[in-house]
Amino acid sequence: MKKLYLFFFFYLVIISNLLAGEPPKDPILSIETDMHISAIKRIGVDKNEKYIVTGSDDKTIRVWDFKNGNLLKTLRPPIGKENEGKIYAVAISPDAKYVAGGGDTGYLWDKYYSVYIFDLETGNLTKKIKNIPNVINHLTYSKDGKYLAVGIWGSNGIKIYDANNYKLIFEDKNYGDSVYGIDFSKDGLIVVSSYDGYIRLYDKNFNLIKKKKTIGGERPFQVSFSSDGTKIAVGYDDTKNVYVISTKDLKELYKLDTKDIEGCNFFSVSFSGDYLYSAGTCEKLIDGIWKVIIRRWDKDGKNQL
Repeated sequence: MKKLYLFFFFYLVIISNLLAGEPPKDPILSIETDMHISAIKRIGVDKNEKYIVTGSDDKTIRVWDFKNGNLLKTLRPPIGKENEGKIYAVAISPDAKYVAGGGDTGYLWDKYYSVYIFDLETGNLTKKIKNIPNVINHLTYSKDGKYLAVGIWGSNGIKIYDANNYKLIFEDKNYGDSVYGIDFSKDGLIVVSSYDGYIRLYDKNFNLIKKKKTIGGERPFQVSFSSDGTKIAVGYDDTKNVYVISTKDLKELYKLDTKDIEGCNFFSVSFSGDYLYSAGTCEKLIDGIWKVIIRRWDKDGKNQL
């Protein structure tokens, strides 16, 4: 009978913690392998290219040395049963002081989703951004580190927070489907891609100045400003197309040559330095092993290197 009472006591403690908006305090055993053991969903890099951060379905965020690829630190968000704690989005602040992570995070005990902010040096969880209405698909800091943008699953749009205190300063809910891509230009412009088929452009004061239906596919996934901010690369989840469009009017400038690829896509795109990179689900058989194709283009995105 004592065992039965103890069981109900601990059960009530766990339930009360959940109702109080706190994750369960009971330890959850996991195997540490010094690497991810499930799919990596997002990657982030700091301004000076010192660190790489990765978020995974294995419910961890890991920090790696950019130069040699060595694991430096494992950040552990609160986790729970089933999907609770899976990380679908990560970002590192430009000064490399903080790492933001989110995904299927916080709903089990808050009934809303949360973004977790970690101190990179100590690895401590220092802040929770709560009351996000659905799963977090994308996170990115502005180039000057002043803002953190959040892209949300479903027709919930975007939220932008002040990165000093993580208070909400802007949101746009007028979206028809999920947001998977957000990028800031060096001048503070914001471009957003959504599964509703539109690319949206906001000025530095968060005013919507352009909204245009894409022509490369129905589900634009990721967007990236060129270093000078005059062009935007767009990758798609439903086609192999990669387009480069004008920041001025969101009109097509040119389409990257992917005609040699079939049955896959280059949904991930990124302007970095003098190059444009694209990757996704496309693979190539090399020495008997199927490997993911990452393509590099010149800074204009016109010539594959």
